[in-house]
Amino acid sequence: MKHHHDFTQVSRVINIMNSCENQIQLFSCKNLIENYINDLEFNGVVNHDDVRRCLYRKYNERSETLQAKNTVKKMVNKKRVIKKVLESVNA
Repeated sequence: MKHHHDFTQVSRVINIMNSCENQIQLFSCKNLIENYINDLEFNGVVNHDDVRRCLYRKYNERSETLQAKNTVKKMVNKKRVIKKVLESVNA
């Protein structure tokens, strides 16, 4: 059995998820989460289910944030295109 200090801290896993800039990068974090949880479970950590819930909650929060950023980015790009079309029509 590993000692608790042999495991990567949950905060490091969360920081890795929060550093993801898009959904593709974030999707790769699912493997990280599962491997981390499996390692905890294999080594007899009692609260591995609590850790799983926490990590997936943070994963979902990050996913929603990235989706919102993407939506805003698309809206801004559409406004730019509309503005350029209107400028070309009025010119």
